[in-house]
Amino acid sequence: MKNWEKYLKLAKERPDLFTSEGLEVILDEETIKKYEEETGREIGIVYESKWRYLLVDLVRCSTGKLFAYERVVPTKTGGVAVLPVYHGSIVLIREYRHPIQKWCLEIPRGFGTPGASALQNAAKELYEETGIEECKLVHLGQLNTDTGLTSDQVDLFLADVKELSISLTGKEETEAISHIQIIPFEKVQQMIADGEITDGFTLSALGIWQVTYNN
Repeated sequence: MKNWEKYLKLAKERPDLFTSEGLEVILDEETIKKYEEETGREIGIVYESKWRYLLVDLVRCSTGKLFAYERVVPTKTGGVAVLPVYHGSIVLIREYRHPIQKWCLEIPRGFGTPGASALQNAAKELYEETGIEECKLVHLGQLNTDTGLTSDQVDLFLADVKELSISLTGKEETEAISHIQIIPFEKVQQMIADGEITDGFTLSALGIWQVTYNN
């Protein structure tokens, strides 16, 4: 299937991604071809993987100006991130993140399994990346990870851990997780202030948890 045909198919299957509220997404083939010829920009699905599409839309702003807008769209929904709290301490994993070329301290997270609920996906990710099973999961809210780039929306959960049983045996072989750390919350706060914890999912979950439960 050609790039343009895939793009139109996606627009029909996921109309929520092409609502044209605020910016009008142009789907007229003649207008797009003319823009591509004049600018040399490719419009449509320019890259596709198992996990994401890279789209370049032709959009019209309120002044009538046409321009290309790049965005990343997940091929499936249901991403989750889990904040594990054990007797006032935070359970964090140390994982290597290739895009920023650094080891990061962060909460467990991952793509959801199609057909599973957010709660089920949260329990699955928590177990796979930490080995934790005995806990109470509470939905904290949703996070739009980067509103200027992607439509990713992730469900955030609090895990009130009753019994700590740490294990990395369930992690995927492509995940570079070196170890798990259990850090008192006061120290976590200092590490954030010192720039040692910078992961957006982790900071968001901690922030919502503090506002909701510890205000």
